[in-house]
Amino acid sequence: MGLLALCIGASASCSSGGDGHEGFPPPATYKYYAYVVNSGSSSVSAFSLDPESGALTPVTATALPTDMDPRSIAIGPSGKFAYVTALYDSSVYAYAIDGATGAWTGVPGMPFWSGADAQSITIDPSGKFAYVVSFEHDAIAAFSINAETGALRAVTGSPFAAAGNPVEIAFEPSGKHGYVVNWAAQTVSSFSVNGATGALTPAAGPPVGVGAGPESIVVDPSGRFAYVANRSSHDISAFSIDGATGALTAVPGSPFAVSDAWFPESIAVEPSGKYAYVAYGNGRLGSFSIDAATGALNLISIGLSSWDSPFAMAIEPSGKYVYVVYWKPSSWVTAYSIEPNDGFLIIEDQWTVGDYAHDIAIARIAQ
Repeated sequence: MGLLALCIGASASCSSGGDGHEGFPPPATYKYYAYVVNSGSSSVSAFSLDPESGALTPVTATALPTDMDPRSIAIGPSGKFAYVTALYDSSVYAYAIDGATGAWTGVPGMPFWSGADAQSITIDPSGKFAYVVSFEHDAIAAFSINAETGALRAVTGSPFAAAGNPVEIAFEPSGKHGYVVNWAAQTVSSFSVNGATGALTPAAGPPVGVGAGPESIVVDPSGRFAYVANRSSHDISAFSIDGATGALTAVPGSPFAVSDAWFPESIAVEPSGKYAYVAYGNGRLGSFSIDAATGALNLISIGLSSWDSPFAMAIEPSGKYVYVVYWKPSSWVTAYSIEPNDGFLIIEDQWTVGDYAHDIAIARIAQ
């Protein structure tokens, strides 16, 4: 009876069953790809990704320019375009992704000069804007993204000032507020984002403090909490996010430390928001549960990673698998499955990548 009532109210989308009328649209199908940028070998390692098994199968993406020194990769929510920062010429290289094969084709007009050294790149949740963080120049270069071609165009007023050697920017899910972690200043600066132009405006009030040597920032999928991995102080700073103003407030118990002997390099939160994972540069992976009420981190386990120097992580969209890359020559990407009931990580497999893998991104492309 419920289905009949639904079809009466939306008859254009429903089928009466075998009478030639158009039925419900078929569910969307997707292909998944994982891309690793390797700073030492100036290359990208590309894989197709099986979301059921977590297995990676090597594919060919493209050859990057020699001595490009790629440091960061970002892929928007559509999965159609990949953006790679080149530290050697302060530019962003843009590529269209073939949804059928995972291959890359250069976007017309690339490379796009950022106006400052290009350390890391992030796409906002809408997929309309790209932001390049410049450590050396205390700046954030902002670009609008052409939805059809993937070409970048500098936002009016770009680059925007960010004091204290910024290393990374993250956005809460609505895209109204962005957070920049500043390495030398040991702070997080908040910005409001103009949804029409992509321009950044510093939030009122001083930046909030974090630990020493902050390397990475992530906002949980709900947009309620933000986490910063502090390498030199060996801990994680946690903040609650005011949904209206975007203001950050330290979570009770923050910062969260495990051992003074371990160095957090990056942190990721899986899609349900129940678990966070930390890559420690001395060969450890940490699993934490997230208190849904407060955002506090509770240690589940600390285990040895497959190789030393785990550096960056990505979690595929279903939240079943974590992929870790390592800052070493002749590097690897390893897949870990996430136990859904307790958040433990279980090693599944590994694949070779280039030298000194620096970042990893996953594309989900509708077919």
